[in-house]
Amino acid sequence: MQQLTLTLPFRLPRHQLPAFRSAIIELTQRAEALFHNHPTDTAPHGSWDYPLIRYTLIRGHAAVTGIGTGAELLTSCLLPQLLKNSSLTIRGINYATTGFRLSNRSFQLELSDEPFPLGVHRWVALNKENYQKWKGLDGQEAARKELLGNALTGHLRVIANQLTPEYASSDITANILRVDQVKKIRWQKADLIGFTVIAESRLRLPDGMGVGRLVAYGYGETMSPRIYKSALGIRKSKNCSPIMEKRS
Repeated sequence: MQQLTLTLPFRLPRHQLPAFRSAIIELTQRAEALFHNHPTDTAPHGSWDYPLIRYTLIRGHAAVTGIGTGAELLTSCLLPQLLKNSSLTIRGINYATTGFRLSNRSFQLELSDEPFPLGVHRWVALNKENYQKWKGLDGQEAARKELLGNALTGHLRVIANQLTPEYASSDITANILRVDQVKKIRWQKADLIGFTVIAESRLRLPDGMGVGRLVAYGYGETMSPRIYKSALGIRKSKNCSPIMEKRS
């Protein structure tokens, strides 16, 4: 399966990603539904289908990532338009697109015999009901980890069902090993919570995918232990979990 990432030469604040998405949709002349159906206008916080085209930031620069069919559409629909146009209009402002970068790699989702560590950054894990449960478990770390583990299990099963339906969903589970950050997220007038965690699962995901809600906008980015430690500035000798040390 292909994962193609197109990084544009301009920076955007994260709250402008919906406008960036709209600009890309217009640039591709609304030719393909995958550019705009995750999340939909009626479900602004995402759906339970895994988006094959995602809008995100890479070191602050606006980027679009496609997986599988999404990668093919970036090549056939978006790239020709970027080559014809030297700018992209976002909320009335023209941003130069000349000098964009393209990276392409192949990956395969695997269900390993043993669980392996997985970093997840700014993961919007909980729906409204589970968020209330999480708040009610104040001071109960083990119970909160179990709640988050159940949420991550569900999110990973969504990915597997769409990308690798040959895997039985019941074989995919996840455990939360450590919660490093819990931050409030203000998104389109809604208050959400983002978790940055180390988890483990038998489903092996590549770097740069996403899990959870708002995944189409770059939240819940998956990272290898090495990249996770670098992104969070974690010092190996002091803060890294034993499981991460052993398997990174």
